[in-house]
Amino acid sequence: MSDLSSLLQTWLLPVATGLLALSTAALACFTYKMAQSTEKALKQNARLVEETHDLVESNKVLVESEERHHQENLRPLCVFSYTGNLYNVLNYDARNGSSRVIINSDIENKGNGVAKAIKNYFPFRISPL
Repeated sequence: MSDLSSLLQTWLLPVATGLLALSTAALACFTYKMAQSTEKALKQNARLVEETHDLVESNKVLVESEERHHQENLRPLCVFSYTGNLYNVLNYDARNGSSRVIINSDIENKGNGVAKAIKNYFPFRISPL
């Protein structure tokens, strides 16, 4: 038995210790490479997050623009409809010291939206002849 214990102590234990040291070094190298790979993946992920954020912002601007365009398409467009001469439509009334123009015409909605309450404003002045 002494030969076997001597063999174990002189050859087998140092070889097993050396193999364990080599495998530990290999595992440390593999762990280092994995850490580098993870760090690289994190940098790529951060870049992708930034690009996605930029895409979300540009998409938000596009959606707001499309919503405005959609609302503009749904606006009413009320026009005076008349047939014939314009002098038959416009009348001037100067009673009681106030002047007013009377428009004798129907109003039609030529737009796509619903015209609920129509108000007309004409910001001009007619000077007396």
